[in-house]
Amino acid sequence: MPYDVGSSSYAGQSASQPAAFLDGTLVRGAIDSFRNGSAGGLDGLSPQHLKDLTCSSAGEAGESLLRELTALINLMLSGNVNESVIDVLYGANLCALRKRDGGIRPIAVGCTYRRIAAKICCAFYNESLASKFQPSQLGFGSKGAARLRYMPFLPL
Repeated sequence: MPYDVGSSSYAGQSASQPAAFLDGTLVRGAIDSFRNGSAGGLDGLSPQHLKDLTCSSAGEAGESLLRELTALINLMLSGNVNESVIDVLYGANLCALRKRDGGIRPIAVGCTYRRIAAKICCAFYNESLASKFQPSQLGFGSKGAARLRYMPFLPL
């Protein structure tokens, strides 16, 4: 079914039903793509928690959680998130690390749910946007390109 941008729902789908942009396979893939040890956001939920809770050994409970996570991600992508949770859902923990030169490097870790939605969106648009960003923007649509670009400057 085609997606109608103006109504935030698929054509032929009632407005009271949340739009279903994706299925659990994409959500499962996004969860699995996080590196082990990835930090959690404001709610403390880390990607590893979701990996463990939705793995095959979790059985029906894991499948049920994956269905609910998929519904949440679809709700987020539809733009119909309740305003009372927006600050937590789209907020981030901020940590300041001191650089060798005395400066500060800010590190922000967003909510895991938002990061899952972002991974799926970026994967969807990766190929079409990569050609627009390259060669000035390295790292999007060119895996490892940023590292290769600065490799000559790294100490051995």
